Amino acid sequence: MILVNRQNIASHPEFLLGFNPLLEGLSPFIPYLEINERFRHYPLQGIEWRELPPARRTPLLALAAHHFVPTSDALRITDAIQTLIRYHLVLRNPLQNNEQVRINRIALIRSLKELGAVVILDGSGILLSGITGLGKTHIVKRALSLVAPNQVIVHDRSAVCGWARLDQIVYLHITFPSNGSRGALLLRLCQAVDDLLGTTYLDHYRSEQRRVRNLDNGLAMVCSILSSHRVAAVVIDESQSENLEQSPWGDELRLCFLNLLNIGVGVILLGNPSAFQNIRISSQLERRFSTGGIFELRPSLRNQKKSDWPGFSRGMHEFQLVDDVQIDPGVRSKFEGDNTAGIAGLLRILHVEGQRQCLRRGESRAVMEIEDLEDALGSPAFVGAARIVSSISRITGHPDFADLDVVGEENAPVGPGHQATAGPDGKPFVPAEVPDVIRQTLANDRRRDTLARNKALKAQLLLATLPMEDERMEGVKEAHIQSARDAIARQSSK
Repeated sequence: MILVNRQNIASHPEFLLGFNPLLEGLSPFIPYLEINERFRHYPLQGIEWRELPPARRTPLLALAAHHFVPTSDALRITDAIQTLIRYHLVLRNPLQNNEQVRINRIALIRSLKELGAVVILDGSGILLSGITGLGKTHIVKRALSLVAPNQVIVHDRSAVCGWARLDQIVYLHITFPSNGSRGALLLRLCQAVDDLLGTTYLDHYRSEQRRVRNLDNGLAMVCSILSSHRVAAVVIDESQSENLEQSPWGDELRLCFLNLLNIGVGVILLGNPSAFQNIRISSQLERRFSTGGIFELRPSLRNQKKSDWPGFSRGMHEFQLVDDVQIDPGVRSKFEGDNTAGIAGLLRILHVEGQRQCLRRGESRAVMEIEDLEDALGSPAFVGAARIVSSISRITGHPDFADLDVVGEENAPVGPGHQATAGPDGKPFVPAEVPDVIRQTLANDRRRDTLARNKALKAQLLLATLPMEDERMEGVKEAHIQSARDAIARQSSK
């Protein structure tokens, strides 16, 4: 065992509380003021790309995915992730006798009732929301690579810690299942562990579910697996209104998150702002996620001089594979702002595709001009981005999400039986003379009613199309399935 000395404490300040082997494999603690330089990563530095003819440089454009420009949001989120991971490992120091007892008890549990009898830890979470393209996943992946460069840490036999060998998993990163079911979420967690360690937890989990057909027991099993490998955090990406907020199993999902937090596993949820409304209604979950941090990324649509946008765009321009740029800085800034709505991910696409247009010309010296950026707007890579920008430009206030992740009142979904007054252009219409506050109230009421109808229909559709395995795990009976199918048939016949 490594003795605690001044150097150890400088790298891991938590050692002041006592040595903790779970912290050893992490990156040394990064003070907030140093995160900026560590986060920054420009992959073209040190590469002699000018030795290549312009037409042969296009494969290097793929390196843009690894070009990281720090922003104030990115630094705060990275610091929060670092704090969350280290906090949960301190909570579960294997050198503490009471922690060894707790871990051994969790390893033997077979039901949620038994899990509830185990000592509860005050785990915390992070909510990171924002529309598509703002860099949520990009930031989190970079933060995790800095905080925990080794996702799996192998510990040899330790009598004092009570293990013959431990494969410690610092974090898991999964995507939220599209059907919003707890069963599918638990399957993905098992699969993620197997992918890292080469284990067969997924097969064992499925075997047990076929035998007992009780998803609560399945949750207890997954909690035991995560606890045994000392997982500090579970990152769940792609949380949307459809698979979380409007999920028929929303209550069960919230209970799932709470159980993970109670055993000392942090939960980091990434997704759309509209996905987390019911999460934040729960006072327990609200407190837990507030402890880790609730962040919402927003486009830099206005007041760009007061935001990170100018610094981010300059940093993004550092990723350059053309020999020169002959575009007036003011013209370029306005063009990029107008066509990306201040969304970091869209600027990345526009900048890369503009260079691609320039390099493809095959000239001996690549000089990017405004025409290259204009041509980039029509490139296949930017088509979806253009639709997002168009949708955002119609929004006032907080964005709601639908097909594009953003939706204004005029293109909100209309449920069956919902009649909207149409104007001359066929769009929903509110008389101009109605005061703004009333207009907004009416719009909010219509949206709330529509979302409620769509949520009910979506729940019925999910039941009718749920895979057989999920039917068994969710405890859905054939009568429920048939009822949902009948309801959908009635709606279709109207």
